[in-house]
Amino acid sequence: GSGGAAGLFAITDIARTQVNQNLGTKFTRNDLWKPEISIICAANLIDYWRKYVINRGTKTDLDMWTVKAYKYGGGNLTNPNYTSKAQAYYDKWKKFYDSYK
Repeated sequence: GSGGAAGLFAITDIARTQVNQNLGTKFTRNDLWKPEISIICAANLIDYWRKYVINRGTKTDLDMWTVKAYKYGGGNLTNPNYTSKAQAYYDKWKKFYDSYK
């Protein structure tokens, strides 16, 4: 959904840096429209916020970012361009999200 996409576009500089480090590459907003890249970014973003929450955040912080990424990724699951790698990333953070419901 567009709300989830906006959530990913609105990530902070710190989170963007973390995602770039995890991906080993730089990405732009246009890249987020590619299903595999968007899901990898979402997965890494969730990992970042999970660590943030453990260290100094709250469950609300985690929920806010997870739901945004979940909505965006979930909206793309029927895209035929998905790869097994993208699906694996999605499954990873979807499972984490479900554990917090």
